[in-house]
Amino acid sequence: MMPHIAGIPTLYCNGFAVTGTNSDVGVLIMVDNQPLVTLHLSFTTAKTLSLGLRQSIENLETITKREIMTSLDIAEAITRQNSSGDQSST
Repeated sequence: MMPHIAGIPTLYCNGFAVTGTNSDVGVLIMVDNQPLVTLHLSFTTAKTLSLGLRQSIENLETITKREIMTSLDIAEAITRQNSSGDQSST
């Protein structure tokens, strides 16, 4: 985790939505499915950010020897569980 820098707000999110125009990318940052802030990025900055995030996650997965599931992976697993009729929890 990055160190806190005095005077710079720190944000946490557990959800997001991505939009785009022909000139930039918008990211709606959310907490518990509630909008918190919108981040606007140029395509160059958005792509560079995505590369940095991917590398950080790949490094963690390599060190831990565990693949981090995406929200989409989790939703798919829950849908499969629910459609199988098995409602038990472990």
